[in-house]
Amino acid sequence: MMKVGRFFFLFLVLCLLCTAVVACGGDGTGTPEITDFGSGSETRAENGSDEDSTTGKYGEEPLPEGSVLLSDLEKMQIVYDADGGDEFLTLAKSLQSAIQEKTGLSLKVYPDAFYAEKEYEIVLGACVGRACEAALNALRVNDYFCSVDGTKITLGAISESALSQAVTHFLTNAVDAYEENDRDLFCNKADAEIVFADTYAVDTLTVGGVNITDYVIVYPKKVPNYENEYAERLAAKIEEISGYRIPVYKDSQEWSAAHELHIGLTSSDDAYAEMLALETDAYVIEKVENKVILAASTVSGYVAGSDVLLAMLSAENAVEKTIAIDFSEKITAIGNDLSVKVMSYNIYYSMLVEPRMSHVIEMIEKHDPDVLGVQEAMPEWKEYLAEHLGDVYGIVGEGRGGGNNDEHNLILYRKDQFDLVESGTWWLSATPEVPSKYSASSLNRIVTYAVLERKHDGKKFVHFNTHLEHTSAEARDLQVEVLLNIAGEYTEYPRFMTGDFNAKKNANVVQRILESGYSDSYDVAKNAVYDPTSPSSTVVIDYCFVSTDLIQVEKYRVDTFHYNIEEKDPSDHNPVIVDLIIK
Repeated sequence: MMKVGRFFFLFLVLCLLCTAVVACGGDGTGTPEITDFGSGSETRAENGSDEDSTTGKYGEEPLPEGSVLLSDLEKMQIVYDADGGDEFLTLAKSLQSAIQEKTGLSLKVYPDAFYAEKEYEIVLGACVGRACEAALNALRVNDYFCSVDGTKITLGAISESALSQAVTHFLTNAVDAYEENDRDLFCNKADAEIVFADTYAVDTLTVGGVNITDYVIVYPKKVPNYENEYAERLAAKIEEISGYRIPVYKDSQEWSAAHELHIGLTSSDDAYAEMLALETDAYVIEKVENKVILAASTVSGYVAGSDVLLAMLSAENAVEKTIAIDFSEKITAIGNDLSVKVMSYNIYYSMLVEPRMSHVIEMIEKHDPDVLGVQEAMPEWKEYLAEHLGDVYGIVGEGRGGGNNDEHNLILYRKDQFDLVESGTWWLSATPEVPSKYSASSLNRIVTYAVLERKHDGKKFVHFNTHLEHTSAEARDLQVEVLLNIAGEYTEYPRFMTGDFNAKKNANVVQRILESGYSDSYDVAKNAVYDPTSPSSTVVIDYCFVSTDLIQVEKYRVDTFHYNIEEKDPSDHNPVIVDLIIK
């Protein structure tokens, strides 16, 4: 049973079991609301007598209804919500350990998906297949309760922090409070039960006239524009302001919900997609039957459209703790930001043979970058790249020997998207205008740059692509100063630097770049996975540095794919791929 049902009458039943006072929100949306608690308040059950007696805690009187006997506890097993991960398992084991230490009973621990509901059990979290599942899912992220009913103990919560508080309450008021007695009593209902309701900026959130708790968020299985990340951000924002945890699914999964928020065009949106024609970087937000769909043509479009949705969800928009988002009219616009997929790739100067050279082309086409900086491109490489990619990409850059001689740090850019405004190659030496080097450097070292302009709106940026000395840290220190001086002439543009810097993260040259107003794209990316850029090591020496005042990094990754020995790997470096949003 999926954890998406939030039906008020089930929540009412649950809270009645907990003897808490529950009331429905007065706005008619069916949003559950626990009343009479105030800010972050709690209440205890008040049934049964707790007066002491000379013949036992309850004397000869009948034990309060719902009390848990030690003989009942002995039959119980602890079942935890496996979706809570290791944190929920840790809490289950801590409860198991505390019960054993206090009573001598060793209870087994099971994940909910592998253990059907039994008469005797302790339930932690929103476990599937339990009678109280829907009611548990009606809780908000910081809410929790403890329910005791003879053979069943439920510690209800949907987040790790809330479940931790529920477990702490039960440990304090039941487990730690247990004392041997002649009535076989482990704990009674009045001492152990509690309902805690936190306060939130928003209590009622409706989208298109429907309560947000009736929605799931769905994104396409294939996510060319990282729709999954924008879906997760939307869910996180909803949880932040309202405490409601809305499930997120890719469209290949199964779910059960009356209404859906689609971030991206899913497999069920084919008919809608056929009618949709979006300009570059445009987005649309529209309600179609039981769906609200955000669709865009590029990463930039999704950033802009997501920003619109997130702005609607600002707590500042709440009126009496209510936000009502109306999608009666379609929202469409073109984002002002520029999305650019950048790739940096040292393609290796030697072994200019097949199938290695074809594999380099395959790697580039696989990622389809908007701009690409390659290093160690001999004249043969330049000709080969132009032959296989020249229909798509413009190519700029001199060799480090001048003209077409020796290795190039080429920049490739998509001709259908950008116009070349200015480009050039400089030598990283005391005489940058002519082929030259520092004496500490074994070879001439260069930087190629390109100022590019987006065709449809004139938005500009500058790309620097370089390859620093490999034998001498002294030479690299000198070369990076020349590189930064050249880049300093283009501060009116958003800037990024790609290349093989032949230096680890803690090296002087990298730290010098970071001190000069640039950031390592790995450090500032919203989504980043660390992998070495050299297949034979565990370190990174290839980078994409960005001027973070004008550039936002969406995603960073390194492609570590390897061919078999016979086919040859494309290079002795792994390419770096970065998705940027230029403001």
